[in-house]
Amino acid sequence: MQLNLTLVAGRATKDSESFESKSKKTFTKFCLATNEYMGSEKEEKVTFYEVFIFNNTKEAALSNIKKGDMVFVKGKVEAEAYLSKKDKKPKAKLNIITDSWSVIK
Repeated sequence: MQLNLTLVAGRATKDSESFESKSKKTFTKFCLATNEYMGSEKEEKVTFYEVFIFNNTKEAALSNIKKGDMVFVKGKVEAEAYLSKKDKKPKAKLNIITDSWSVIK
């Protein structure tokens, strides 16, 4: 058996938005940023995640997740490779397909 489970707590970098997939399935999406401070000089490392909510909580996420909110998500992480539109160089991003989420107040 294999398991792909990710727990992430970070800040939303913009308000959540509603989208429709190619297969006409609606979902809510937002970007989440986490910060780590590493080394003796406490160098900051920021990681960005695109978070996708397909389940029955997508409408609640749309109205409750705003820029700057601390959000906890649980789900499956997927890496996505692509070519940048600007310079056509290979890039990668991390996506999280959520099972559950909550705004931390």
